[in-house]
Amino acid sequence: MRFSTSPLLSAVMLCAASQSAVGAMALMDLDSRQILQLEGNLLFITEPLAEQLNGFPGMADKPVKAGETATEAFVARLAAISDEQWKAFLSKTAADDEQEAARRLAPVAAACTDIGCDGIYVSVNPLGNGETHRLLAVVFGSDTRETLDRAAGVFLREGHLRYKTATVIRNGEAVGRTPVFKGEAQDVTLVTHENVVVTIAKTMTLSKDSEAFKMHLTRQQPVIAPVDAETPLGTLSIWLNGKCLRSVPVYAKEPVKEGSLWQRVRDTIILTTTDINEAEKSR
Repeated sequence: MRFSTSPLLSAVMLCAASQSAVGAMALMDLDSRQILQLEGNLLFITEPLAEQLNGFPGMADKPVKAGETATEAFVARLAAISDEQWKAFLSKTAADDEQEAARRLAPVAAACTDIGCDGIYVSVNPLGNGETHRLLAVVFGSDTRETLDRAAGVFLREGHLRYKTATVIRNGEAVGRTPVFKGEAQDVTLVTHENVVVTIAKTMTLSKDSEAFKMHLTRQQPVIAPVDAETPLGTLSIWLNGKCLRSVPVYAKEPVKEGSLWQRVRDTIILTTTDINEAEKSR
């Protein structure tokens, strides 16, 4: 999901770019994993930066290679790092520096070569409700490390001023039901295993009653018992103004055991002789 740049943010970005010769930028919300801004389609990953990135938890299984890469694909790779690994990194950063401000601009990796300075930064902004808002910035093509740090700081600061997160579904909250065949129960409640957070502009108000807000549930068909509570059974997508903000897997709220011989034989006949949509209506 991408938002168009506000006039204020555009002006700041242009100013930062002119002072530090920034060649490419990207902004991602670590809480929702939405890509909020992209400036420049391609990045050139230098050897020193790739080496630093590959030492970061969560990158070893699929190492970053030096060379040209698509900006969006690179940011998506960073988004795939687990939340636990990001929290561990931020906790260590805070422990290494007594100043609270250090947590608000933490370099994940930053390196300078003869072609310029590039870096990836995380910013944590404390909120009034005791929670935090985490943003990640990718900044490539600065002239010096000083201008790189400055450009990243401006980019992240303006991101915190412009965007906010909203929780639309709580962890374990029911989002629908799905029929179950050959089981002790004929259907099961579907839930998420996480708080579903989306990022929106601070000027926007998110309401589930709004016509612009939609949730679309895609279910696996058919669901055959036994069913555990850890296997995804579908996907919940969050839409706003016709654009998909977030998609998350959904799971059975509770396990469903395999049914009796009669239940299994009955449902086998139903599934082999009836259209799946008609079969689900009989549940």
